[in-house]
Amino acid sequence: MATLTQATTGLDFVLIPGGTFVMGSPPTEEGRPDNESQHEAAVWPFLMGRTEVTQVAWAHTMIGTNPSMYKGDQRPV
Repeated sequence: MATLTQATTGLDFVLIPGGTFVMGSPPTEEGRPDNESQHEAAVWPFLMGRTEVTQVAWAHTMIGTNPSMYKGDQRPV
């Protein structure tokens, strides 16, 4: 699996390939809403962080903001 490290933060990312899938419940599923229908959905390839984002990395990227209730540089946001 290909990894990319962002130079400024040191965060590692992995490439998630794009593709298509069927979204929605089948008509036979119990409790399925009447207004739901299955359809094909497509997703472009994208990068996803390999690990959670620490509060210190978040603050560095988001210019000092930290929305976390439980503070700590190495805790996740």
